[in-house]
Amino acid sequence: MSYRITIHVVSVFVAGLTLAAHAQVQVGPQSRVDVTGAGPANETTISVHGNSPLEVLAGANDYGRGGDVKVGFGISLNGGTTYVDGALVPPPPQNTYDAHGDPMTCWDPATGDFWMGGIVFNRNFVENGIYVARKPAGATSFNPAVVVTNNPTGAVFDDKCLIAAGPTTSGSGTMLYVTFTRFGATTNIHVSRSATLGASWLAPVDTGFSGQGSAPVVLSNGTLVIAYWNFGSEIRVLRSTNGGVSFSSAAVSGVIGVPDGGEIPGAFRTPELPGIAVDPSNDTIYVAYSAEKTSGSTNVDVRIARSTDGGLTFPTVVALPDPAIRPTADQFFPWVAVDALGGVNVLYYDTRHTAQSDGASPAFLDAYYTRITGFGTGSQVLEEHRLTSVSFNTGTDFGDGFIGDYQQIAAASVAVYPCYMSTHEGHQHYYTHKIIVGNLPGDMNCDLVVDGFDVDGFVLALTDPAAYNSTYPDCDIQNGDTNGDGSVNGFDVDSFVDLLTGP
Repeated sequence: MSYRITIHVVSVFVAGLTLAAHAQVQVGPQSRVDVTGAGPANETTISVHGNSPLEVLAGANDYGRGGDVKVGFGISLNGGTTYVDGALVPPPPQNTYDAHGDPMTCWDPATGDFWMGGIVFNRNFVENGIYVARKPAGATSFNPAVVVTNNPTGAVFDDKCLIAAGPTTSGSGTMLYVTFTRFGATTNIHVSRSATLGASWLAPVDTGFSGQGSAPVVLSNGTLVIAYWNFGSEIRVLRSTNGGVSFSSAAVSGVIGVPDGGEIPGAFRTPELPGIAVDPSNDTIYVAYSAEKTSGSTNVDVRIARSTDGGLTFPTVVALPDPAIRPTADQFFPWVAVDALGGVNVLYYDTRHTAQSDGASPAFLDAYYTRITGFGTGSQVLEEHRLTSVSFNTGTDFGDGFIGDYQQIAAASVAVYPCYMSTHEGHQHYYTHKIIVGNLPGDMNCDLVVDGFDVDGFVLALTDPAAYNSTYPDCDIQNGDTNGDGSVNGFDVDSFVDLLTGP
C-alpha cells in the first residue's frame, strides 16, 4: 500500500494541540553556554522561543570576558546543542561604566523577538542604571542597546532587574516591563515600561511597596503580576490592571519563615528571590520560593504556590523534594516554568549528596530538576532528576562568597531548559539541558514544530519504520500517530494533513 501527500504549507506552528506525555521526561546532555568564556560566570537567566522551541537565549554574570563583570549571553538555534556566546554592549554613556550584572531575558509572543539586559554601575556606586537590547528571532546578535534608566549622581541605585513582555491591557500591541528595586530614600520596587518594543522607555513608576527580587509576568488580559520578597518574612505579589500605573499587593500563602544564610551550607549569600511563571493556556500563576520546613527549622525546602485567580490568592502550595529527603537536606534558589502539557517544572540547588552542616564552607551542591503533574491533587506526581553528575564545590571562585543570586528555567511546547551554574570544570560556568516532557504529534524531524519539513519523515514512518528509526534516531516514531489510535499507519494521513493546514 502506498501513500501520496501533497503539501502546500511551508511552516505552521501547531498551537492548542493535544499533546501526549512520555512515561518519563527525557533529560538531554549537559551543554555549556559560555563556551568561549574563561569564567567565572553565575546568576543565570534563560528564555525560549514559544513558537520555535529550539531557539534559546541564556545569560549570566560573566567575569571571563576581560575587565570587570559583563552581562554574558549564549544564543542557540538548535536546542542548546551549541551556543554562540559573548557579552552585551551597553549604550552610551553606560558603556563607560565599570561593571554590568543582574542579567535578564524575555521572549515576546507577538513579535517572536527576545530582549536581554541588566544593570550597569561604576564601582564607586555613583553612576548606575539599566539597559536592554533586542534580539530578532533567528538572529545570533543583538540590535544596539537602549537605556532604560540612568542615574548619574548616585542619589539612587537600581538593582535586581527582570523583564517581561506581553499584551497591553487594551489588547493592542506589546508592552515591555522592567521591574527593579530602587535604593535611595526608599527601597521600593519600581517599574519601567515601553510600548515601543524597547526603543524608548517611560520614567519608572514607584509601586509604593518595598521589596527585592521582583519577577514579572504578563497575563493574557494585560494584567502585570510581580512576585517579590518584602525584605522580611513574606513572599508577596504586586498586581497592576492598568498597564503598570498603579499596584496592589497580596501575600503568597504557605510561607513559613524566610531562610537566611545560616540555614544553608556555604558562606555565599542566599537572598530570598522568588521565581514566577504563568501557564499561557489559562493564566494560572506559579510562584517558587524557599522556606523553612517548619517555623524555626533550619531545614530549607522549595515551595511552589499556585493562583488561579490572577494572583489575588495562592491557596495551593506544593513542597519539594520528596518528603523522605526533605528532613536531611536543603533546597534553594528555585525557579519555575510551565510546559504545554501543564506540567510545572522547577529548578533548584540541593545539598543532599554531601554530609555538611549549615554554614560549613565551602558547600557542595547539585542542580536538581523536578516536574510536577497533577499539581496539588490526589494524582500528583513528582518526577525528579539530578542534573549535575557530581556535586560541585562552591569555593572554587570568590572564596565561597558568591554563586549568584538566582537561576532560571524556561519552557515552550514540550521542551524545558534549565540554566544553572556549576564549578565542575574548574571555574563557575553555566549550563543547560534540553528536556523533552511529551510527544508532539506530527513532529517527525524532532524540531519541536509541525510544518512541511515533517512530511518526508512522516512518509518514511509509514512506509519503512526501520528506516525512519535509523534516519531520525533521536525521534519518537509515535509522533506519527496523529489520530491517537496507538498506531502509525495510513489512518493517520488525514489528521497529519489537518495539523499542517489547520489553525
